[in-house]
Amino acid sequence: MPPSDDTAYDEPTEFDDPEIEAALTALGGMSEAPLSQHVEAFENVYRVLQDRLTQAEN
Repeated sequence: MPPSDDTAYDEPTEFDDPEIEAALTALGGMSEAPLSQHVEAFENVYRVLQDRLTQAEN
């Protein structure tokens, strides 16, 4: 079941990885940005997280 509008969310998690922090911070100001910039920001977060997962597997 999807969460209701009154669902309380935890504060954002802080990471010890500056590249993850920067990628997630870039998402914060996306509401006023053009859609093309949304795609770029999400692709960057995906790339950074994929890199970290690959590193963790090795």
